[in-house]
Amino acid sequence: MIPKPRFEALPWLVRQGAVTALGWKNRRRRYGDEYKKWIKFLGQSNDWSVSNRLAWQRSTLLSLIELARAGTIHYARSLPLVEDLEKSETLEELLLRLPVLEKKSLRSHAHEFRNGEVAETVVTSTSGSTGSPIKVGHDDLSLQRRFAFLNDHLRLAGIEITDPSVRLSGRIFCDVGKIRDGQGKWALRQVLYQHVPREMIERPKVGFAIPIGIWLRGPLRDWAEELLSPERLAKDGFFDPEIIRQTWAEHLSGRRDWSARIWTILMFQAWHAQWA
Repeated sequence: MIPKPRFEALPWLVRQGAVTALGWKNRRRRYGDEYKKWIKFLGQSNDWSVSNRLAWQRSTLLSLIELARAGTIHYARSLPLVEDLEKSETLEELLLRLPVLEKKSLRSHAHEFRNGEVAETVVTSTSGSTGSPIKVGHDDLSLQRRFAFLNDHLRLAGIEITDPSVRLSGRIFCDVGKIRDGQGKWALRQVLYQHVPREMIERPKVGFAIPIGIWLRGPLRDWAEELLSPERLAKDGFFDPEIIRQTWAEHLSGRRDWSARIWTILMFQAWHAQWA
């Protein structure tokens, strides 16, 4: 006989009392003044013009950079001064001046990313699907902003936060509905077992590869040929046309599969053609 999880083993009355108490505690934590402020803001900003949105995003990003520099060792060292960044007139110019954060830096010096100016009230953890899990701290204000955005997304989708499905998802306890006997996503698995053969679920993770190599030789060939034309490559000046054309010819002939490399270059060329 499989033993019940610790919470389910408690008397029903105790469990109901615990759920009610936790519900009131979470409600106060999630729906405070910060939540109300952002709900009002999100409703008002729906009608903003593109220029107003970009201006607000630029202003908000500068404020976040100032907060990160003030309380975080890594960002105090790596981010430019706000006074210098303010000289960037557009959001795009501002973003181009920010350094790219590498995941290996975050994992090897995690303590340098902790913001000493923020009081952590909740600590969560990443799934660890791309490496060892990382703990992430949140304060009450950030939680309220997150729920404001969630509520706004649900509203735009025509779903009320009081709908039974939404309320159920918020009441699933981690040790009961999400993890059981060391197995994650337990509740989701029980639903899937009713519709999908178990052998299709209980197997190692695999990628979701698409046949880019075949498509580049077929329906996407004309599109790729235009982006990789010698004239365009020479005009843009980012890549060596001779090397790119040789790689492209080898791929088209079927001698080599350069789809990953070519796709990366195509994405850059398409982005450059659209936004440069």
